[in-house]
Amino acid sequence: MISAEVKIETENPQMVLDSLKPDMDDANRFSVIASTSGKSLVFKIEANDIAALKAALNSYLRLVQVAQGLEDK
Repeated sequence: MISAEVKIETENPQMVLDSLKPDMDDANRFSVIASTSGKSLVFKIEANDIAALKAALNSYLRLVQVAQGLEDK
């Protein structure tokens, strides 16, 4: 098992987290736990291998980027 923790500063972390929740339970090769702390969104990702961890990180970072773009509108 391999893991990573990512902390992202954002104006409305709860809104970003709520927008990502539907995508958080469909993974077979990794698991994601997300929480908020102040102005931060924190992801804890555990994966079976490095390729799965990379895929999870890429996916969630892209989803956060999209959610933050919606937040700016």
